[in-house]
Amino acid sequence: MRSIALSVVLTLLAPTLLYADGVTTGSHAATLTVPIDTMVSDPNTMEDVHVTGSLVVKTNVHYIPGNPVKVQSSFKPGKDVTATGMTSGNPYKIKGSGRLAYKWVPDHVASVDHSGILIEIPGNPIIPGNPVIPGNPVRVHVHVDFAAATGDVSGATVDFPNAPTFNTCSAIAQVCN
Repeated sequence: MRSIALSVVLTLLAPTLLYADGVTTGSHAATLTVPIDTMVSDPNTMEDVHVTGSLVVKTNVHYIPGNPVKVQSSFKPGKDVTATGMTSGNPYKIKGSGRLAYKWVPDHVASVDHSGILIEIPGNPIIPGNPVIPGNPVRVHVHVDFAAATGDVSGATVDFPNAPTFNTCSAIAQVCN
């Protein structure tokens, strides 16, 4: 019993480790629900679709002194996401998710950007459509900010960029320090 009490006291008295820039070492994880409200066009049904609800955004930045910073980012539609055809009034399904994991060399992460797609599927898909994806891809860009002093998530935004220009590359992830 005495050794358990001693280890608890030592744990409580242990100093908090700080990374070179002052950020506390260890994991800085957050799960955020970010509201979305956008209009997308479905070329198969020839109508605009109103998408509302939320996107669940998860980030984890792990600082270990002497090692690269581990960054994990993911998103998926929230349970409250709805999509409705503006002409027909018909419901559409929104499916998909995005997940990235990578290592970052600088000591401090100020923000993480993550791009991906969701799929918008009409209730009665029109054939011929895309034979691989029976719906319309919707581009998603997630931006998460981290507080400089603590390394914890301080906010997040979601936007829906236009389709990229042909023959160009668009980054699927970006880290700023």
